[in-house]
Amino acid sequence: MSRHMIRLGKFSRIPLLGLGVTPWRAWVEVDDELRVRFGWLRFALPVERVERVCVESWRWYYGVGLRWMPQGTLALIGAPTQLVSLKLDRPSRLYAAVPIEVSTIAIGIEDAQSFAELLNARLGLSPCCCGD
Repeated sequence: MSRHMIRLGKFSRIPLLGLGVTPWRAWVEVDDELRVRFGWLRFALPVERVERVCVESWRWYYGVGLRWMPQGTLALIGAPTQLVSLKLDRPSRLYAAVPIEVSTIAIGIEDAQSFAELLNARLGLSPCCCGD
């Protein structure tokens, strides 16, 4: 099992406390499952559910925290940075105070490129650019 920390910016740490996000409660673990913790939010999915792994940029004006976009993207962002976008094979219902349908999970991992390479290698996927 490998644990990868979600990057928390020095200016976003205090506002993120409202979600229970601390350096000890902001991570992703990978083995047979993809386990995610972002403050009080926790969920796990079988790693085989991930069909595409991409590295993207997150602009500062999109904000930090827990973001849900109507097209089915759940973003867990602790700082404006690069993030790893995980496209799922089918929508999943997650519970983030209310149930939401999610088809993509975007996470601001400390070393997004290394995490994407690790997950792509584990799943036998080719690296991608999400603009493809």
